[in-house]
Amino acid sequence: MLWLAYVVKESRFVANLPFHLFPPNLPAQFVHLPHAGSSGERLEAFTARSDPSGPLARRLAYCEDAVHLPASDGARGNALVLVSCDPQRRRWNTVMAPLADPHGGQGALWVVDALGRDDELVHQVELEWAALERGEVEFHPLGIALVPPVGGGDDADDGVRLFAVNHGAARSTIEVFSLSPVSPSPHRPLGHRATHLFTLSHPSLSGAPNSIAPLSRTSFLVSHDHRHTRRRRSLVGRLANFVETVGALPYGRVDYVAFDEPVARKDAQEVVVRTSTVARGISFANGLALSPGRETLVVASTSRRQLLFYDVRASSSLGEDVPPTLTLRRTVTLPILVDNLSLLPSSPNSTSLTVLAAGHPSYPALLSAAHGLSLRLRLPGPLREWAATLGARDWEEWDVRLRADEQRGMSWAVAVRDPPLSRSAGGEEGHEEEREAWETVYQSSGRIAEGGFGGSTTAVAGVSAAAGEERAWLVVVGLYEEGVRSVRQ
Repeated sequence: MLWLAYVVKESRFVANLPFHLFPPNLPAQFVHLPHAGSSGERLEAFTARSDPSGPLARRLAYCEDAVHLPASDGARGNALVLVSCDPQRRRWNTVMAPLADPHGGQGALWVVDALGRDDELVHQVELEWAALERGEVEFHPLGIALVPPVGGGDDADDGVRLFAVNHGAARSTIEVFSLSPVSPSPHRPLGHRATHLFTLSHPSLSGAPNSIAPLSRTSFLVSHDHRHTRRRRSLVGRLANFVETVGALPYGRVDYVAFDEPVARKDAQEVVVRTSTVARGISFANGLALSPGRETLVVASTSRRQLLFYDVRASSSLGEDVPPTLTLRRTVTLPILVDNLSLLPSSPNSTSLTVLAAGHPSYPALLSAAHGLSLRLRLPGPLREWAATLGARDWEEWDVRLRADEQRGMSWAVAVRDPPLSRSAGGEEGHEEEREAWETVYQSSGRIAEGGFGGSTTAVAGVSAAAGEERAWLVVVGLYEEGVRSVRQ
């Protein structure tokens, strides 16, 4: 009874009902590039795809996270984006279900060139992972993050360090790779190889890790979206997961993870992992974004449609493995179920940051796309007549129709500046809440017939040199889309 009272007290189910029942009427596509020189600038939008003739398991499909990939010299002047995808998502999804078949196929990593030629837009990353090749492990990636190389040497880990959340069949782990170009050349910028170094395994990581924000090559912050996961196959476990999700209960958290480099990198048992929770009480903790100076951490709270801005205070004791201290400073409410986050590029001396948050404007539309459902939401006849009598026109005309063969979810990405240009009044002391402190970057109804792009999970934007001029670009990935949506000047 005490747990039920807590659920009733903390649940946001009733508060979220209008959002779920009345999806927005979005255009086929709307784009506003944050770095474009003029709002009247001509934009080119298209879907970058892999070879459609191959089987789905080998195609660029059903992607989750995306990060800007630095050039081989460490610069960010290119327009390369690393994307995590899983064509098996309709059969294995530990967040939205089903958990039917984790062995039917593997996920993959892809490189997308937002400013590339039509014949050089996407390229699958070569995975060097002996255990995966032998069928001993599964690879179903979610969040990914990169750490620049540390310098010279002949070691395999002199490349970019890549962290990848992996939701395997039995448990979740963090996979550590070394990512490097294959025959680095300006004429072949997309070819990359990810060499698997070792696996980070820990009881605290086995459930619902989602997104990663690196602090160094041996430490990072990781979000956990649920306490009660779908891996618990019992009726009680499934019910607990459903209540936590629908009620937007604050059971998610952010953990600090540190580890020692293994003596023999091929022996995962030698990796010593230490974890501690640095932020708790977050409803569906999802995407993370850490400012370049590591003084601000932004956390996406999916089910409460919020961005949480934390001040980060690192340990003052150099050389000690001490977790940072996080203090909530700001909350921004958004019109979407926020998924993953990225940061817009800024000047080295900038004291502000702009967060690009992508997510889902309609949960029923996403469910329809995920499970192949045809949904119709409306009041029964007698209740519609009653609504008409009472003059409740919204409820009288409420009629939402969703077909999986017509749409693949909706897309919406927004930009949020921190600190804001103007502050809202009335916030509580030490915790300011703002509404509409954002601007739309990308929208789409996701309708196939209209050329829409649905299920947006991540948006990455930048400005890069191409053909002797600076050009703004945007890449959006969709959870149940084939290919990625690319927009460029």
